[in-house]
Amino acid sequence: MTDTELYGVVEFFNNSKGWGIIKGEDGASYFIHHTNIVDKKFYPDGKVSRFRTLKTNQKVIFKRLDTNKQMNGASHVRIAS
Repeated sequence: MTDTELYGVVEFFNNSKGWGIIKGEDGASYFIHHTNIVDKKFYPDGKVSRFRTLKTNQKVIFKRLDTNKQMNGASHVRIAS
């Protein structure tokens, strides 16, 4: 995994399944799972087990997660201000 942060836009997020796709500033698509969303506004009371979600066209910052699958993943996803 690299430590380089990328900006991206949420293309799709399925709330019932808890996953979606982010289009990175590099033009690549990245898989995102709700457990990789780390923005504190989703759990201000300190509980990290709560379900987190993203909205289509929402701007995010994330770290590329290299995988051995066709699509890379995104980790440490947070909302861009």
